[in-house]
Amino acid sequence: MSLVGAAAVLLLLDSGCGKVYQPEEMVRAIELPAGTELMVTPAEPIDLEEMETGAQFAGTLELPLIRDNVVIAPKGAPVGGEFVVDAQAEDEGVLPLGIRLTSLMIHGGQEASLTTAPVFPEARAEAVSKPEVREDAVLMFVLTEPTQVSWSMDAAPGVHPS
Repeated sequence: MSLVGAAAVLLLLDSGCGKVYQPEEMVRAIELPAGTELMVTPAEPIDLEEMETGAQFAGTLELPLIRDNVVIAPKGAPVGGEFVVDAQAEDEGVLPLGIRLTSLMIHGGQEASLTTAPVFPEARAEAVSKPEVREDAVLMFVLTEPTQVSWSMDAAPGVHPS
């Protein structure tokens, strides 16, 4: 090999020509606006008299969460939350214990943090001997602030047909 040829090979190797290309992980992000509704079914019946503030809530999505024709979380995706108390509700004769969602499992097993308005069961304290939320109940939660969800394209959600 000539001196010029050897110099050209060294120049190509030095410029990255001999490096292995490794693509960066592609991430997709979608913003869920405030006001987005999430329909949730409790994982088990809830005895509201036995629950305390801060106790954990578990449930599943009753309907898939779809935004921009992309299924972000399928029907049955796990959600988590906590029980909260509202003194104003008690003054109005409504059971003061409510539920606020704090997390949603999106595609790929990634957990997204959420903030929803609390949902208070409609059972009236004076009209119900044992207030309970049945596991077949469907509760509607509403996001109170925009929420950014993102996932690796390796775990890409499905596309919902228009």
